Amino acid sequence: TISLTPDSELGTPGPATVTLTASNWNTGVKVSVSAAQDTAAEGSHSGVLTLAVTSGTTNTAPSPVTIDLNDDDCPVLETPGNSAVVNCLNRAGQACIIKCNEGFEPKGEQRRMCHPVFHRWVGTLSACDRCSDGYFRSAP
Repeated sequence: TISLTPDSELGTPGPATVTLTASNWNTGVKVSVSAAQDTAAEGSHSGVLTLAVTSGTTNTAPSPVTIDLNDDDCPVLETPGNSAVVNCLNRAGQACIIKCNEGFEPKGEQRRMCHPVFHRWVGTLSACDRCSDGYFRSAP
């Protein structure tokens, strides 16, 4: 039996242990593992799956497996002054909303999209300017 232990870059493998038998030791065993879901924009990086024999015999210790990963997160969205980001996970294909503080009105786009392939923010950074003539408006 071999146990599979991911580092912090990887999610839990399925299955977490594999048992090699007389009928499968030379044909391989399929294991699924994915990147750990986080909000850090890391670009291309890697994770390591450590293998350890927990029962049976072995002539050699299994080598760790390095897995190449392509991040699905955009960098943290910068906001203009007098605003906050709401409903934002920084994930590819998802949008974030910039909301102006009370007493300020939006100039430019309030919705930014994390590009699903390039993992960069699409759209022009908006600004939040003070409302004129004493009128107060909040962005939706």
